[in-house]
Amino acid sequence: DGEDITNLAAGKRHFGMVFQNYALFRHMTVADNVGFGLKVMPGGERPSRAEIADRVAELLEMVELPQLADRFPAQLSGGQRQRVAMARALAIRPRLLLMDEPFSALDTQVRHSLRGSVRELQRKAGVAAIMVTHDRGEAWALADRIAVMDHGRIVQFDRPDVLTERPATEAVRILVEGLV
Repeated sequence: DGEDITNLAAGKRHFGMVFQNYALFRHMTVADNVGFGLKVMPGGERPSRAEIADRVAELLEMVELPQLADRFPAQLSGGQRQRVAMARALAIRPRLLLMDEPFSALDTQVRHSLRGSVRELQRKAGVAAIMVTHDRGEAWALADRIAVMDHGRIVQFDRPDVLTERPATEAVRILVEGLV
């Protein structure tokens, strides 16, 4: 939204983060993990306990895990853990969702099944997302626009169809050919 958040305290940046290794708190239940960001908000911004419980229930429904609220992360599959991590990131109603290789710790079958649901979750939540991935198929399946990097520099930033039809560099062409 045109706002430079570089020098803001992390709690004031209003973005959610989904890590490649989930980063769930092992000693907390699923519900406690999802509600954590809400519970640590500054006093004036912190929702009431009832509002937190409602938001947690809403998000667990959204990620299709309401029946697992009282479980601990060790009792979940990798795909379920990633859904909990998504719910936790969305709990604070972020303006931006950052995802760092969110599927890399999952096996291929789970990765493919989770792609569509994560995209749907992001749309339902109405939040912009930036995802880092080395998986070309994942990028093409999930992204509206893709930034292709070569040796640490963005060499093309466009819609997947434009990258495919009009690669700007040899590196982009090779990347696109690897998809076919």
